[in-house]
Formats: sequence, structure tokens, C-alpha cells
Amino acid sequence: MHERLKPEILFIYTDDNDWRISPAVGFELNDQWSFETGMHISEGHPQHLNGQFDKADQIYFESKYNW
Repeated sequence: MHERLKPEILFIYTDDNDWRISPAVGFELNDQWSFETGMHISEGHPQHLNGQFDKADQIYFESKYNW
């Protein structure tokens, strides 16, 4: 588990008081398969970059196979 579990977080804040936070957790099952789940949460004024996604937060799941 030590090198196979990969947590990450992205935090973006602008001078317009807009922000987005994107936490995610990845897991490498073996050398071929990896999985990741995360979300994007945005907040701000509707006319600004992150604020336009205020009502459209996302959750995602991703699987990859490498050969």
C-alpha cells in the first residue's frame, strides 16, 4: 500500500474570490491496472472562471490499463 496509494489535492484561488478544490485518490492495483476517484468543487461569482461552475460540482472515477 505504501507506494500504490496516491492521494492528491489541487487548490486554486484567484484574486476575484473564486476558488476550486480538487481532491483525488489513486490506487495502483498492479503494474497494468490503476484506478482513481476524485471530485471538483468550485465556488465564486457566476461571471468569473471558477464561479461559472458553482452549480456543477463533479465526482469522477477513472480506470486505466497500461500494456
